[in-house]
Amino acid sequence: MRALFLHWCRLLLLSCGYLLLNSCEQIDFSPYQVILESEQRDLNKKNLARIAALSLQPQDTLRFGLISDNQRFYNELEDVVKALNAYSAQEKRLHFVINCGDLTDFGLQEEYVWQLNRTKKLKMPYLAIIGNHDCVANGKKIYQAMYGPMDFTFEIAGSKFVVLNTNSLEFSYPVPEMEYMRQTMANSHEYRNLFVLSHVPPFDTDFNKDLKAEFAQLLRIHQVPYSIHGHQHNFSFSQPFQDGQDYLVVDTIQNRNFIVVTVVGKQVSFQKIDF
Repeated sequence: MRALFLHWCRLLLLSCGYLLLNSCEQIDFSPYQVILESEQRDLNKKNLARIAALSLQPQDTLRFGLISDNQRFYNELEDVVKALNAYSAQEKRLHFVINCGDLTDFGLQEEYVWQLNRTKKLKMPYLAIIGNHDCVANGKKIYQAMYGPMDFTFEIAGSKFVVLNTNSLEFSYPVPEMEYMRQTMANSHEYRNLFVLSHVPPFDTDFNKDLKAEFAQLLRIHQVPYSIHGHQHNFSFSQPFQDGQDYLVVDTIQNRNFIVVTVVGKQVSFQKIDF
């Protein structure tokens, strides 16, 4: 009798353990977790390798797309992905697309994955800049796991791109990191064009006011064709400091448009396209 009782107890314990293990696979333990599949990690690094593999030379025409601020706007994100693919296939080839930040609203992993499930349908390499909304909660940690460093550079077709984290209000230390900016721009004379990109533009109230003057000065010294940003949920192309420096602010995709930048030698132009 005792042996039969112990046998049933073991069966009960095994059943409970089986049910617990299976249910755990369907539970998110915390909204702040960082659990990503290998194909969801280091995406900027992987796409920079794809851009390098294009092997474009300085005499080649370079063309890239710009989008920004897609948080919450999942239908529009699906539509802009289709529009960018169609433009590249039917109009002029886009060599890559850059998202100028705010991929998410609350910096949650689920939001990062939802936008990734849509942007991974792009036919060309895709790079993402961190926005202030992406820094909420442990969004910085998720961005770094999914996309990589918040500051980075790359080169293609004789042009250099310097990507900076300018989300000043979300960090306890001075942002943007000016020493990194100075160092990465120091060899600008070796390139036909030097582009600077970030989420918060230096003339926005969310930018670190103590660093605004030097940031703008570096752009002028290195003759940056366009300083490219997002954040303001409106398109603009202006010289806010009245110093001859052009600033291009990319609209939110909620307003259903994107930017195509074309680079031919030292000639740089852009087109705003509705979708």
